[in-house]
Amino acid sequence: MHQFKNTRHKLLKKNRFVWFLLIGFVASSVMISVDAQTQYKTGYVVTLSGDTLHGKIDYRGSVQMQQQCTFKDAAKNKTTYFPNQIKEFRFVDGKYYVAKPWNDQSVFFEYLVKGNVSFYYLKYQGKDRYFVDKAGESMAEIKYNEGTKQRQEKTYYYESKIHMGVLRYYMQDAPQVIPQIEALEKPSAQNLTQLSRVYHGKVCATDSCIVYEKQTPPVGISVEPFAGMVQFNGYPDFQSEFGAYVYVWAPRMNENLYLKTGVAYHQQPTEDEEVSAYRIPLQLQYVYGAYRVQPKLSAGINLLVRQLPDYTELYNNLTLNLGLNVVLTKSLALSAWFNTDYTSFSQTMLSENSGGGLVSYAISLGLLIQL
Repeated sequence: MHQFKNTRHKLLKKNRFVWFLLIGFVASSVMISVDAQTQYKTGYVVTLSGDTLHGKIDYRGSVQMQQQCTFKDAAKNKTTYFPNQIKEFRFVDGKYYVAKPWNDQSVFFEYLVKGNVSFYYLKYQGKDRYFVDKAGESMAEIKYNEGTKQRQEKTYYYESKIHMGVLRYYMQDAPQVIPQIEALEKPSAQNLTQLSRVYHGKVCATDSCIVYEKQTPPVGISVEPFAGMVQFNGYPDFQSEFGAYVYVWAPRMNENLYLKTGVAYHQQPTEDEEVSAYRIPLQLQYVYGAYRVQPKLSAGINLLVRQLPDYTELYNNLTLNLGLNVVLTKSLALSAWFNTDYTSFSQTMLSENSGGGLVSYAISLGLLIQL
């Protein structure tokens, strides 16, 4: 057994640099290739004259959609509109943008709520900023600041209350909502939307006067059944692997970050025989979702459970994985992964014969299903 470990780690040291080059090459190729990819979703554009043009709109990240709208009509003719060229654009059952002047320029603001009192969102200089307007009033920013101040050699933490005064002014026709405003410590898309529901419930006598409200679920779950091949260093043959990943994300907090877990089953070779093994990922995943072809990266640990004849072994390996999603529909995507497992730092320190490094690599294909 010790001879096998020494041989394996010699191979790891020889091949480690090659694997790092391969991973870097794949990552660079992916990022370069997706530059030309786009993801069009059904929507419409409202022109300055009030005409509505139906077609598809290029779905990008928030910052880019605040600056321009690329529209494709039924004949697949593409037109790029800037905020001074159209009134608004909207994705069907999705995000809704309106052109407004701000800070000596024209910008597409994202609607959070459109009603008697409307709320907007803007990503500016890396900061989330929120705005409010009302018929007969000009649009105002719901400003909020927090930080520390030095006073008499002591450090104090502070939070501004300016946003409460702004909200009280725009909602003064519904004094019943003042307690909710005073409880709103820091503006966010979620709490402004909730405040809007309470306000419009007070000022609307009959039907709801909320024209639009951004619908974002608090938690999203996706599953990915997959099949692939895994190879362990020191053994020339690939082993079949299959299982399912589960992804959990909180889109109200971040649309690109996911928790990744699940289980994968394979037969793992040993000196004497093949044994059943289960790989359980506990990882953080980032998906660059602005295009139809979406690169993704995950990292964390893989728990490896090996069922030997007389006992069960448990290992924890470090893991770094690269992949691609190819979006098919709103809830379906093809998924491809290139996975690598590395000896954990604790195993490297505890084992006299462990040199650390790559333990195994795997490739897999799956179907990503958003529930």
